[in-house]
Amino acid sequence: MTHDKTDVLASFVQNENIRFRMLSDAKTEIVPAFGLVNERFEKGSAWYGTAHPMIFVVNPKGVITHRFSGTSVSQRPAVNLVLGTLKKEAGG
Repeated sequence: MTHDKTDVLASFVQNENIRFRMLSDAKTEIVPAFGLVNERFEKGSAWYGTAHPMIFVVNPKGVITHRFSGTSVSQRPAVNLVLGTLKKEAGG
């Protein structure tokens, strides 16, 4: 999820050949609802609505089973940690 507008996000998806669905929160409604707003940026700032880096794993029933978090844009959840945890729990 990003606070980028849909046209900016669509261009990014195309340029980076991303093959999964991405979510735009241009009006900054969803990020606060999940309590993820990065407090470094005040309302009115161009960066307000930026979320803390977070990965939620949702099961087929729509239940969040895991949450992996980072501390900043440059400190994101490690992909190896996420995949390793999920593989281990899946028995692989």
